[in-house]
Amino acid sequence: MPIPLDHHRVKVWTAIFCEPGLNGFRYVPGSHKQKYPYYGELRFGLLKPQSDLVEDELEIRDFVSQPGDVIVFHDNLIHGGIRGSGSTRVSLEFTIFVPSIRYFV
Repeated sequence: MPIPLDHHRVKVWTAIFCEPGLNGFRYVPGSHKQKYPYYGELRFGLLKPQSDLVEDELEIRDFVSQPGDVIVFHDNLIHGGIRGSGSTRVSLEFTIFVPSIRYFV
């Protein structure tokens, strides 16, 4: 979905059912502050961002949480899912659009 003019996209992710500490969310700290090249790939009818970045060259961290913990992040954060030890994992992610706030000096 296109971002409305003068808005930013923010995502919210929470583990509903997971193994503690193995929730399935990973990210690259600070990546939302940089510009990384990416392209779109059609998966399950949705255009998903993809990159040719090499994972071994990124500082990828797991979001260590308990069921019910939440992470709120900017749309530009490099993130993805990971599998735990094989048991069922349920998570919820949703997107909100917030108005851009501009400060004038």
